Amino acid sequence: MTTTTPKCPHTSSQVGPDYCFSGAIYGAEEDRRAHGGITYREECACCGARREVNANGGWYEIGPWGPTRSEREAEARRLTLAASAAVASVPPLSRCDGEERTWLDAEGYIVSVPAISREEASRLPAEWLASAQRARRAVVAADAARRDV
Repeated sequence: MTTTTPKCPHTSSQVGPDYCFSGAIYGAEEDRRAHGGITYREECACCGARREVNANGGWYEIGPWGPTRSEREAEARRLTLAASAAVASVPPLSRCDGEERTWLDAEGYIVSVPAISREEASRLPAEWLASAQRARRAVVAADAARRDV
């Protein structure tokens, strides 16, 4: 048996700080009269869903409600796990004597001890660099998701 939870009516919202108008709101019916003033973010006091609003001289362009707070938190957790896995999947590079010399730290940055020259860096395997770049992008995406919660 499946149960459904009634959708939040978003009847009570809190208005966040406003900032200068920067363009039409994605997903909203465009109302150019609302352009040129300010944009602010509303957050539902019940579920934490957010939407953007353009306001100008009594005219409003109101965007659709986005994911709830719990949905944003779940997405941030998922991206954080994916970033950790991406960093862990990049093997350290070793010198011919077997000593690990170049690896990724937990934030996806390349670490080399001792420091390598630009010439040595240009000789790092292309496949390794590509996987290191994917790992760093995953870390940046996870950081952005955590900041947006």
